[in-house]
Amino acid sequence: MGLPPGGSQPKRLLVTTVRGEGSAPLLTATGELHLTAKPESVHCAMREARLECQFPIAWRGAATLLVEAPGYQVASVPIADVWVAEQGEVRLQSTNVTLPRLVSTGGAQFQLETGEPFVIKGITHFQLYQKFLAGEDLTLYLDDLMRPGVVDANGVRGPPTCGPNLLRVFGMAVNLFHLDPREHADYYEKIPPFTQKLASHQCRYYVEFVAFADSLLMGEWANTTPQLAHWDRLQPVFAQALTESGNLLVELVNENDAGNPAQGQVNWIDTDRFPMPAAPLCAAHGSNGGGGIPVRPPWCYETGPHTNDSYEWPRKVGHNAGELSWDSRVPAYANENTRAADRFYNAIWAFDAARGCALLSAGCTFHCAGCRFSQLLTPLEKDMLWAWLDGIESLPLSCQVRGQAQYRHPIEWEETDGAITGERVYTNANDPVTCKTRIRPPLPH
Repeated sequence: MGLPPGGSQPKRLLVTTVRGEGSAPLLTATGELHLTAKPESVHCAMREARLECQFPIAWRGAATLLVEAPGYQVASVPIADVWVAEQGEVRLQSTNVTLPRLVSTGGAQFQLETGEPFVIKGITHFQLYQKFLAGEDLTLYLDDLMRPGVVDANGVRGPPTCGPNLLRVFGMAVNLFHLDPREHADYYEKIPPFTQKLASHQCRYYVEFVAFADSLLMGEWANTTPQLAHWDRLQPVFAQALTESGNLLVELVNENDAGNPAQGQVNWIDTDRFPMPAAPLCAAHGSNGGGGIPVRPPWCYETGPHTNDSYEWPRKVGHNAGELSWDSRVPAYANENTRAADRFYNAIWAFDAARGCALLSAGCTFHCAGCRFSQLLTPLEKDMLWAWLDGIESLPLSCQVRGQAQYRHPIEWEETDGAITGERVYTNANDPVTCKTRIRPPLPH
C-alpha cells in the first residue's frame, strides 16, 4: 500500500501476487478492481511478478477484484475496504487448456496446426507419469523447469520465464524405476488428465509419451500378443488426450535394438506388427540405440539418432537428425543425448549441440542424470539446461534448414578461430552469415 510515483491524481496502490496451482507467480494475469458503491473500476496490470491496481485516493468501502489468466477460471475476490486492504495472494483454478497440435508438413521441422513454426526444446522426464499415478502433485517438478528471471541494473531479479516446451515420459519401465501398467487399474484413464496437467501449466508443456520400454523384463508382456493388446487399449486414450489437451506426441518404443537380456538390453518389440496411430495423432515408430537409424518405415516423425556418449556427439545432435529427415521427409530430432552432469559438464557443448539441432533438425532433448528419475534438477543440471536452451533460442527461426538444398557445410570457415581441431561449421545457404553455427569439439571438462 502507498502512493505510486508521479501522476496528476493521488492514488492508492493495491498489490496482489497471483498464483495457479504451483508456487511460481502467474505472469499472464490481469485484473479489474470494481468499487461496490458506485460504477467505477480500474484496470490492474502485472509489474515485477505482482498484479498492481492503482485507484483514486478518494475511493472508500467495499470492492471486488476480478483476476484472470489464460487457462484459468476468473477469480472474484471480495475486499471489505479498499483503503485498508493489505497486500495479498490470489489463487486461480485451472481450466482445461487445448494447445495447438504439432503437425508434420513433410519437411525437417514441426509446426503448430495454426501454422507457426515449432522447435522442440525437450527434456527427459522419464518417471513423471509414474509419479502422477502415485498421486504426487507434479506442479513442483513443472515449476522447477522455469528459468530464473533476469537481474536488472538495479540488482532486482525479474519474474521467472518458461524453459523447455516438451517432456519425454516413459509409459512403462523396470530398469530405472518400476512402472507396470498392469498394476494400475486407472493406468489408461489417467493419461488424459496427465496430459492436461502439463498443458494447463503456465508454461504450456507438450509431452512425448513413450509406450514401450523394458518390455522383455515384464513377464508375459515380453510376448507380442499382450503388447499389441496394450497398444490397442492406448489408442482411444491417446485420441481423447489429443482432443482435450492437444499437446501429445507418441513414440512407440525406446531404443528398440536394445534387445538382448543377457547383455542388459531389454526393449525389443516386433515393431512391424504395430499399426501407426490414426491421424491427427503424430507418432514416431521408435528409436534405436548407439546412434543408430530409428525404427523404420518412418511414421509421422522420427526420433534419433540417440547420441549418448557418441564420438563428437555435440555435432551429431543436429547434423545426423537432419540427415535422417532429408531422407525420410518427416521431422526428425535426437530425443536422447549425452547426459549432463555425469557424462559432460561443459556449457559450451550444451550450447553448441542445441544451436546445431535448432539449425538442422526439428529440435532436441536435454538429457541428464536426475532427469531420468524426474527429480528436481541440481544446480549443475540447471546450468547445463540453461546453456542448452540458450543455444536453441540463439538461432533465428528463419535460419532453420528446411531441406538438404539449404544445407551448407563451409569447411573453409572451420578451425579459423584458433585452429581448434575438430571444429564443425554449418549454416543455411539462404543467409550463411546470420545462420553460422559453430560446433566446437569436445574439450576437457
